[in-house]
Amino acid sequence: MKTAKDYYVKHGILYAKLQNNDGEYIRTSIKYDKDDILENQNGKFVKTGIKDNYTKDTFNVYYNLRKVDDLSPHGFKSLGNGYARDSFNVVYNGKLVPDVMASNFKSLGDGYAKDSFAVFYKGRKLDVLNVSGFQVVGNGKAKDGMGYFINGRRV
Repeated sequence: MKTAKDYYVKHGILYAKLQNNDGEYIRTSIKYDKDDILENQNGKFVKTGIKDNYTKDTFNVYYNLRKVDDLSPHGFKSLGNGYARDSFNVVYNGKLVPDVMASNFKSLGDGYAKDSFAVFYKGRKLDVLNVSGFQVVGNGKAKDGMGYFINGRRV
């Protein structure tokens, strides 16, 4: 299935014009919640229950219905708070997060995430002294044992 063309969301319903494998354009609609992932199956979107505006079909992963070149649908997982990964890469809001170990990357909430070696805020690497001791306090605040961060900035 190819990408969506001419789509919009109105009153919780996604309306899209899709191109199927035969090259035909098909109009479709589905009740859509921001926590749903919609999988394009031969011209119809099917809810699969994953969140953060990510969707996938057999060959691609999409963020807000735009193809994410850096992710494969095989091994794809939405991690929450805008983060997603496949077996090799991590993205935040559909954009590649560089220098990440995807296999143990996890979202911590409030825009923060980490792997074994680094901490990230909204996809940007932070200068953290103690990765293993890094904790999200809440409301954009976090600490690393040496001090605090507010919205990704050390204070």
